[in-house]
Amino acid sequence: MGQIVEAVDEPKPPSTAVIHKAGQLVVQRGVVDDIRQSSHDLKDILQKINSSRGTAGLMTRDFFRYLVRRPFEGRLLLDQLDAVGVQSVNVVNLAAIFSGMVLALQSPWNMRSSAR
Repeated sequence: MGQIVEAVDEPKPPSTAVIHKAGQLVVQRGVVDDIRQSSHDLKDILQKINSSRGTAGLMTRDFFRYLVRRPFEGRLLLDQLDAVGVQSVNVVNLAAIFSGMVLALQSPWNMRSSAR
């Protein structure tokens, strides 16, 4: 465990051991201090998770709010569907080709191992 040099007049928690070395007051951290630090770290992690949940909740609320908002912009919806669907066909085909090549390479090996 690490050692902390601390002034004499500061209050010390009951979980620390006080040792005098060469005119210095040395305070060693105890198990309780380590648990306290771990609980503070856990608290920070839970606060980060909670804040991200809040952000996701706000985004979901805004999504449903704008989903039913007037005026309904059908042309904008069609433009977005075109961009996401039709214009991404090349990427989808490329992924399908590589997936097919991997499947073709692995099939004979799998058939040999399952025949035994």
